[in-house]
Amino acid sequence: MERGGFMSSNFKIKVANFFAKNSCDKWQKIGVIRKVSRKIYQRIMENKATNYPYDNQDFANWPESDKKGEYTLIADSDGFVIRRSTSLINWLVKKEVGQHLKRPVPGERLPGEHAFDAKHWDELLEYNGWERKAPCPYDCVLGTHFVGIIPGEGEFGN
Repeated sequence: MERGGFMSSNFKIKVANFFAKNSCDKWQKIGVIRKVSRKIYQRIMENKATNYPYDNQDFANWPESDKKGEYTLIADSDGFVIRRSTSLINWLVKKEVGQHLKRPVPGERLPGEHAFDAKHWDELLEYNGWERKAPCPYDCVLGTHFVGIIPGEGEFGN
């Protein structure tokens, strides 16, 4: 037992990994079990977390694949793949602003692109009322929040 907590960190990760694996079609073919398992590991990892809950390298430490029948990617409760810029920034926005980003119906995508890779966050941020602005090294206003996006960096943007 950890002080003030229900379970030790090691046990928590083992239990969360069990449900995370059962949320992937590589290991679990029954869709309803995948969906329930996804909700359970997200609850285990995110409940009362004060820092980004998916930075523990022992959680979901298997090779990743987004191929049908071999899917092993793990998502946070807002649907962003963990340990990616989108999941981390989404967590920081929730922490700072106090609310989840609402996800619009995604626009057109090329084959292999995902709904809200970093390269498509302009849609997500604009849908949530954020303004598109160029970087402002000298005229930033204190208390204003900024999210930087580099759509052309890498396969998924950054």
